[in-house]
Amino acid sequence: MTRRSFWVVVLLAIGVSTAVAQPPAQAAKLPSPSDSLVIVAGTKDDTANVFRVNGNTLELLKSLKTGGGPHEVCISADGKKAYVTNSTGGGITVIDLTTLEVGAPIMDASLERPTGLAASRDGKKLYVGSRGSQALVVLSTGGQVLKQLPVKDPTGVAISPDGTRVYVASDSTQSVFAIDTSTDTVNGVLKTGRQPMGIAVTPDSKTVLVASVSSDVMHVFNAATNELYGAFGIGRAPQGIAVAPDGKVAYSVTREATPGLGHSTVSILDLRQGYGRKSNDIAVDALPARVLLSPDASFLYVTCTGADAATSVTIIDLRTGETVHKVRGGAGARGMALRK
Repeated sequence: MTRRSFWVVVLLAIGVSTAVAQPPAQAAKLPSPSDSLVIVAGTKDDTANVFRVNGNTLELLKSLKTGGGPHEVCISADGKKAYVTNSTGGGITVIDLTTLEVGAPIMDASLERPTGLAASRDGKKLYVGSRGSQALVVLSTGGQVLKQLPVKDPTGVAISPDGTRVYVASDSTQSVFAIDTSTDTVNGVLKTGRQPMGIAVTPDSKTVLVASVSSDVMHVFNAATNELYGAFGIGRAPQGIAVAPDGKVAYSVTREATPGLGHSTVSILDLRQGYGRKSNDIAVDALPARVLLSPDASFLYVTCTGADAATSVTIIDLRTGETVHKVRGGAGARGMALRK
């Protein structure tokens, strides 16, 4: 054997040995059908981050690329898919929550600058606010445009727990349109303050809460008549809203202003007395956007668009009022949805 042949054999043997010594690739973490999941949109790094609820914290399973500027998130009625509006890229990113893969996006000219969205309870339709089209776009879950309802500057979109109404906030008209989901027609207009955004409906579907960003006010409406019960101040620039399962307490993130500083909070709202009042505040990181209750209502998840990407979701233990964890939710974490 020549010297050159000898070293070729040695190097090949080393390569084989090294390859054998390497540990096998770990399988991706996939959720089971019974897992509770939280999906968070990172607006600045174009990601959708899928977490498994794990006790008092969130376990990141996968970070997925979306279209440009992911804004809001909703979950299909069967819990198998997540839909994310792409506010700068247009269209809707579709995520398979079984495989944690991104499927073909829903693209249509009507979905320009989409904002809020909600999935129907029967699993057949999506309701998407589109600033580019100045409309609430009604889609089949397969992506076919079924209807467009004129809405100026749509922002937040929410569906009632009983599935009979969809609510869409109209920024420039200072109102929220109530849509009958059986006919997809407007059946009432709720007059709010300036720049309505956050919308929530109590578990019994009888009361609608609307946060008006520029008025610093929470409006409370009778869902059956669309009449205003009342309004109360809750803090600077209220954003998203979450309601406890018993309907007695709600939570809204606010951005208090003090000289030279930004002071952000979760406002705790007591809904038991009249139309409501603010009872307490919990401090959170910069520029909170959305708030969500854990499946057992013991913890609060808050996306903070101004926080570092590695700590952009704050987890608060509601039994103590203390922050227990901060987890990575993507840069500019904003929209958020829960699969129970």
